[in-house]
Amino acid sequence: MRTGFDSVLTANVYSIGVGMRSLCSLFRTTNGNLIDELFAASAARKTELIRATTIGFVCLHEAGHVMMAELHQIPILSVNLPRLDNLSSPRRPNEKPEEELPGVEVPPGEALNKMVPFLLGGLFGELNIYDDDALNNPGKCHAYTYGCKGDLAKICQLIKGDQNPVNYLSLAGSINAAQAASRDGAERATFLSAFPFRARIEFQQFREHRARHHSIAAQLYANWKMMDFERWYKKNPRFSS
Repeated sequence: MRTGFDSVLTANVYSIGVGMRSLCSLFRTTNGNLIDELFAASAARKTELIRATTIGFVCLHEAGHVMMAELHQIPILSVNLPRLDNLSSPRRPNEKPEEELPGVEVPPGEALNKMVPFLLGGLFGELNIYDDDALNNPGKCHAYTYGCKGDLAKICQLIKGDQNPVNYLSLAGSINAAQAASRDGAERATFLSAFPFRARIEFQQFREHRARHHSIAAQLYANWKMMDFERWYKKNPRFSS
């Protein structure tokens, strides 16, 4: 099973993250204006800033999937971090579709009570940089909720196809209602306000392991950076404690 960061679904499951206390800390100018800093910064700093937000949220998202796979003892078959340009441009000649998107691959056929946390992990990973006070006003937080629509659609598909989905019917209803209200997550603040993620036991479990998510996200970032943000692919990956 695969889910990509842009919500494209194929037969297998994929996901990433960077441990940052706040993306706003990237902006060091006195008035907090990124454009001013881009003009004033060194060449290396300009490149870092241009890349940072996309790289950060990819890593946060995918690390959320990895961490939930660890917690629920789902084998991780592979992790794929594509070349950075793939996220904003067509793939190169002879580049395979599975090379193009970030993802975390796990075996098909895992139980519903494992796959639901795994698939929610991407969204939860993006929100993990925020403390509890900030999450009390989720419309002010940032997550690529439209990019999570593939994960959410897969959850609803799995619930619908399960023989005994009773414990998850309310989740499917909540997802569908939030998606309908927000145009499939395109209206980020509306989705985050409408989807009661903070009350979910999966989210509470995730928050108990915030430090582990941070660690995995930072390791993903380091591996990707080592490749100068060209493709990093690893079968049966292991992440240090």
